[in-house]
Amino acid sequence: LTTPWGSGTAPGQLASADINAASSAELWLASGTTANSYIVNGASLALEAASTLSQPAAEWPLADGNGTSATETITGNNATLNGSGATWANDTYFSNVASFDGASAYLLPSAATIPTTDTTPSLSLWFKTTHADGVLASLQTQAVSTGPTTSTGYNPVLYIGTDGKLYGEWYNGSAGSAIPSNTPVDDGLWHHAVITGNGSTQTLYLDGASQAHLSGSIDLTNTSPTNLTFGAGYIGGHWPSEKYSNQTGTLDYFNGQIADATFTTGQTPAGIWAATNYGNIYNKGPSIPWYCSHTGLSTSTAFAATPDGNGY
Repeated sequence: LTTPWGSGTAPGQLASADINAASSAELWLASGTTANSYIVNGASLALEAASTLSQPAAEWPLADGNGTSATETITGNNATLNGSGATWANDTYFSNVASFDGASAYLLPSAATIPTTDTTPSLSLWFKTTHADGVLASLQTQAVSTGPTTSTGYNPVLYIGTDGKLYGEWYNGSAGSAIPSNTPVDDGLWHHAVITGNGSTQTLYLDGASQAHLSGSIDLTNTSPTNLTFGAGYIGGHWPSEKYSNQTGTLDYFNGQIADATFTTGQTPAGIWAATNYGNIYNKGPSIPWYCSHTGLSTSTAFAATPDGNGY
């Protein structure tokens, strides 16, 4: 295979491989702050595009495998597994993942991981479940260890609804407008979820595909400090498709597994890409399809390998 870089030149680290929107085999190589995509053309690799690569503000690979500490690779502020039902599980793709029992388990990063002044937050994680209910990631003024209900501010940022669909919203003043996924996710397969924010617009992505956009200014001051939590969170009131509807905010646990969670902040125009330690490169821009470097193909779909083998 002929390569575009010379002998003795380091091409960068292989981060991802996929079939792009033009049905060509595509390789992503990360080098410094740049992600280069190459397409296979016969017996040669040709440079397709280069994009700026941004590092997450925090990442929890959740591959520790033992103990109660979950390594955070960017700042070194490790998270803690809590509850008797919080365990590590083996997985054929991720090696080790965090497992949550749906009754007592949750993962607690530093309370101030997400600033209340942030208007451009993005949260990414992989999850697997067979249960139609449970909070995947949440913010709340009151730490979840305080008690089963809360009268203060809370935001179930990502959760599985009672209809089996994924819901996502950075609170914008209206709990009832959380974005639903187009299809259920309680199928026992690995799924990749991302909720991105750009000040007055946010987007929920599932397995690389945009589910919908939501307008309205993001306001995290309702939860101060934010107390980011994975695997549990308060929910109730007017949040859609959940079992505590029209009730006081009540603690709801996720039953399943979570892997490779990241938090990213900052304005995210089209063409800005982020990579995780597992090689997941994803487009943080509001309109460009993920895993596709063609910046003009805003309505195209691209294909990437996923742990369950179905791809997207």
